[in-house]
Amino acid sequence: MVPPGYTLTNTLIALYGVPGTGKSTAAACLSMRFDGALVISTDIIRAFAVSQGMEQSVWLNRTSHDAWQLLGNKTETNVLEGFRRHSEAVLMLIEPMLEQLFRKHKLVILEGVHMTQELMGRLSTRVGRLLPVYLSIDESVHGSRLEKKAGARVQADNVWQRNYDVLQKIDVYLKSLDHEHKIEACPRDQRELHALVEQFVAEGVLKPCT
Repeated sequence: MVPPGYTLTNTLIALYGVPGTGKSTAAACLSMRFDGALVISTDIIRAFAVSQGMEQSVWLNRTSHDAWQLLGNKTETNVLEGFRRHSEAVLMLIEPMLEQLFRKHKLVILEGVHMTQELMGRLSTRVGRLLPVYLSIDESVHGSRLEKKAGARVQADNVWQRNYDVLQKIDVYLKSLDHEHKIEACPRDQRELHALVEQFVAEGVLKPCT
């Protein structure tokens, strides 16, 4: 018998969306619903690799919103190509980790902006089940969410607001992808997140805590 809160197969929930959509909040909520879940952030993995001198690509020294600088001018083409190359470099760090993580955890929740259609395809071959979840946000509230995010981190320089035009280009790209699951930004309204959890349970994908 499978203990409550565990999955029947190695499952990776990939939460993706631009900064300010509440990926970390969604990850925390999901981890509370499912015992044994491990939450990891692509930003933390990248930062650790760089701090330890483990980076094998110049793209890891950049972020998703400034990787375009390695390609030249801030054009839409360079912004998206920089985002894709940066995401690819981050995924190369994550892929070798998955086997080790699933030795101890049946459910891993990965949150970060680093996701493309190609990368989702690659991740799906490394896990028993991949559940990609895109967090969308209305442009009318995104700016205020970024201000609140920077304030919570006591940042004098709001790097997200300064690069808002780049984030918008990335978000338009992410919106254009085919999404298996999509919810509105957290934590403004978590009804969609809770509905998604119930969907996972109803489909027998996950067993909730009791």
